[in-house]
Amino acid sequence: MFARWSQENFLQYMMQHFAIDRLVDYQTGLADETAQVVNPVYRKLESEIKSRAAKLSRTLARFGAIALPAE
Repeated sequence: MFARWSQENFLQYMMQHFAIDRLVDYQTGLADETAQVVNPVYRKLESEIKSRAAKLSRTLARFGAIALPAE
C-alpha cells in the first residue's frame, strides 16, 4: 500500500510541476526560427581541419626535435 501511495504522490507532483501528462500528446509545435544551428557539413569540415592542424603540429614538433640541437 505504501509503494502505491509513493507512486501516486510522485506522479501527481510530476503532473503539477513538469506537465508529465502532456508527454503522451501528439501535438506539433512551432520551431524557434531564431535558434542558430550548425550545418552538419560545416561541422564535419571543421573537425577535419582541426584534425589536420593537430597532425601538422605534431609533425612540426618532431621535426623541431630532430633539427634543433639538444642544448
